[in-house]
Amino acid sequence: MKHEVPPPTSSQSGPDFSLCDDLKPLVSLQHFKLAVDQRCRLVVAWRTPTAFQSVPEIIQAFSDVEAALRRLPRQRYVLLGDTRSGPTRNDPEYENAIAQVRGKLLSGFAKNATLAQSSAGKLQMQRYAKVDGREIFITSDEHAAFAYLGVCAHSVEIAP
Repeated sequence: MKHEVPPPTSSQSGPDFSLCDDLKPLVSLQHFKLAVDQRCRLVVAWRTPTAFQSVPEIIQAFSDVEAALRRLPRQRYVLLGDTRSGPTRNDPEYENAIAQVRGKLLSGFAKNATLAQSSAGKLQMQRYAKVDGREIFITSDEHAAFAYLGVCAHSVEIAP
């Protein structure tokens, strides 16, 4: 688990912060939207504002994400998860279901970074990372996330 760091200043070496426009939609689902940049080897997964209504819906959503990523050689890609638009929830039923399926999105990538809006969201992601034994850079700063992932900045406005 990594802590938030500031983006590089002009005197530091790091990725170019001009926006790359090679991010292409991969799949648009009710709860997630995914895009991929083949050149930068980047996957972006946005959590939509649509709330999960049931455990079967959670399981199906993550199965759909897994299917969309099935042919991607994850070990050669980095993942940026953007949870900022997602509704907050931490009841036991939700937590248990998410614990069973979140690996379908997160597993196998060379590096993972997550954008979280609130302090509570950051703490929740840190807890998930610790429980899962994953190293995930969690921040609200887009440039810091791209710097951690080692790719140039991309527009992370939620995909249409």
